[in-house]
Amino acid sequence: MQKVKRAKHKAPAIVRPPYEGSAKRQEIRNAVETMGAGPSLEEIARLAYSYWEDRSHQGGSVEEDWLRAEEELRQRDSKPT
Repeated sequence: MQKVKRAKHKAPAIVRPPYEGSAKRQEIRNAVETMGAGPSLEEIARLAYSYWEDRSHQGGSVEEDWLRAEEELRQRDSKPT
């Protein structure tokens, strides 16, 4: 009986996320930490809804209200305390 040669496959290398262990990855981490979490979706939604209520539920745009609320909350969060 003849032996069958089997291919020896190496296990695939572990794939690292981009910039793993590099200066670029640390730079990204620092930027994220500096920026903070920002306003929550709930905060933005509540403020945007209040704009709609202020208009007596008439006219305007949901998108404009959302963007306005998001910008206002980001500015509030970026002001030094």
